[in-house]
Amino acid sequence: MEIKDIKQQLSIVRVLEHYGLQTDKNGRLCCPFHEDSTPSMQIYPASNTYCCFSSNCNAGTGDQVQFIELKEQQGKHQAILKAKELLGVISSTPVESNDLPGVEVLDYDRLFGKLKQNIGKSPRAKNYLEARNLDIEKLEIGYNSGTFPQLKDCVIFPLKDKQNKVVSLYGRALSKGHYYTANRTGLYPNYPSSETRILILTESVIDAATLQQTQRNTLPTDFEVLALYGTNGFTQEHTEAVSQLKHLQEIILWFDGDEAGRKAVEKYKEELKTVYPHILISHIETPENEDINSLLQGHDSSNLSSIIN
Repeated sequence: MEIKDIKQQLSIVRVLEHYGLQTDKNGRLCCPFHEDSTPSMQIYPASNTYCCFSSNCNAGTGDQVQFIELKEQQGKHQAILKAKELLGVISSTPVESNDLPGVEVLDYDRLFGKLKQNIGKSPRAKNYLEARNLDIEKLEIGYNSGTFPQLKDCVIFPLKDKQNKVVSLYGRALSKGHYYTANRTGLYPNYPSSETRILILTESVIDAATLQQTQRNTLPTDFEVLALYGTNGFTQEHTEAVSQLKHLQEIILWFDGDEAGRKAVEKYKEELKTVYPHILISHIETPENEDINSLLQGHDSSNLSSIIN
C-alpha cells in the first residue's frame, strides 16, 4: 500500500477517534500538541488535514500521517506503519512462490474484532438486525460505519478458513445490496465439523446465520449449516470442505422460494449427486416468495426446526 492510498482511505476523523479526540460542531478542538484552553486546531475532513492557529505551537499544518507522526513522536516510517494498522493492514511477509511478492495482506481477524465492537454503538445497525430477528448475542456480527473503506454502512459477517481464522468479510448494506471483500475466500459460518452427519446448504449468509442462531436450541448436534454465496455460489472451497466430511449422510438444499431458488435447487441436486454419489441429496420447499430468514419473522425458532423435520 502506497502513501497515496493510505491518505485516500484513512480519514483524519478516524485518526482523531483512535486517539480519543473529537471536534466541536465547527470542526475545532483543543490542540493536543500544546497547552490549549480554547480550541485552536481546525480539522478539515474534506482534505484530511489539520491546522493549529496558535503561535505557541509548532504543529502547524499537516495531513493525517503527519498528525500520527506528532502523536507517536516517531519518524514518518513508523507513522505510516501506524496508519496501515488503523486501516487493518499488516506489513508484507515472505510469501510462497505462487504469491505476488510485496503484496500486503489485511489482518481480517483483527479488523473484524474491531468491527464487532461497533455493532452495539449503532442504533441503525441494531434496528436492522432486530427487524431480521438476528441476535448479536448469539452470532458473530460487526458493523462498518466507514472506518474500513470497503463495505461501508454494512453489517459484517466473517468468512473463515480451516483453522477458524477470519480470512474475508461479507457485508450486508443497511440500505440495499451485499458485498464481499476483494479476493473472497473462506466459508460461513465456518468449515463444517468432521463429525457432521447432515449438512444444510443455504442460498445466503443471512439465511445461514438465521439457522446457526436457531441451531443452538432446536437442531441436533450432528447438523451443520453452510452458506453458499448466491444461487451460483457453490465454490471449489465448498466442494473441498464437503469432501472432507467422512460421516456425511445427507445434504439438504434450502434455497429461496422463488424461480431462481428453485432452478438452483434442481441444478445443484444433479451436480451434487455426481460429486457425492453415496450421499442423499434432498431439499426443502420454501413457501412462495419466502426465504429462511423471512420464515422466522413473527414465528418462534421452533418453526424452522419443524420445517426441517
